[in-house]
Amino acid sequence: MNRLVPTDVAARAEPAGRLPLAFGRRFFLLLFAGLIWIMPAWREPRLIYVMLAWDALALLLWAWDAGQMAKPGQLEVRRAWSESLGLTKRMPVTIEVRNHSASAISASVTDESPETFTPDLAKISIEVPARSARSAAYPIEPRARGDARFGNVWLRYQSRFGLAERWARAALPHTDRV
Repeated sequence: MNRLVPTDVAARAEPAGRLPLAFGRRFFLLLFAGLIWIMPAWREPRLIYVMLAWDALALLLWAWDAGQMAKPGQLEVRRAWSESLGLTKRMPVTIEVRNHSASAISASVTDESPETFTPDLAKISIEVPARSARSAAYPIEPRARGDARFGNVWLRYQSRFGLAERWARAALPHTDRV
């Protein structure tokens, strides 16, 4: 029966796109907080320079955070199975993220699972400390017999500061039979 269980697939992450780096939510909160200087700037226009300095500081913090974050090549992603696939049999698929970097990440993981297994793309969140691994599972329920093809696993992750965000992809194509 163990030979019917799909094999686990693992791969290193790679950058997703030409510029796989973005601003995180907290960066925009920092910029918004800098707008406080607009009110006193109505009376004293020189205070606009304070607001510009605040924005420059926010950009410097963002660049520092982006430099400290784990690079995509320092992340390894694994798709694991605990039991064999069966028609209308609800079961979990486990996604494990191993972080080989010196900084913790908070990842939003999207798995390209077949439409016959889940109606939407499977999305899970994983907090991975530095130099360790964490996993999370999502449910599937195959609704058709035959070969089902799984695609890539996409990662959007941030550091603990949440100023910068990176995008990565782990190529985990795999075909399983139901």
